[in-house]
Amino acid sequence: GPASTSEKCTVDRVQAPWAVGWQMSERNIMWNNDLKLRLIKRIALHKLHITDDELEERLQQLYALLPELTSRLVQAPPERVAQLAANTHKLAARLLQLREIFPQ
Repeated sequence: GPASTSEKCTVDRVQAPWAVGWQMSERNIMWNNDLKLRLIKRIALHKLHITDDELEERLQQLYALLPELTSRLVQAPPERVAQLAANTHKLAARLLQLREIFPQ
């Protein structure tokens, strides 16, 4: 709705701490989930050498494969996120193998 759009605009205007051009004390940074997720994505992009759009596509695939990951991504180590996003097709195949081994 309109409220969520205005909230999104407000969130989009918050500049990431690593994008600030001057030194900032950690005490002045409020690490909310949005900033954590942005940092995790930035590290994953660096490790995978892919574009923002490619990472977003892979994350959407991960969310489809592992729906519980959506709420837990901000707590995941960036290296693990990069590892999962590196080859979503291979992950899907492994998940199918697990389902065959453990049907319930």
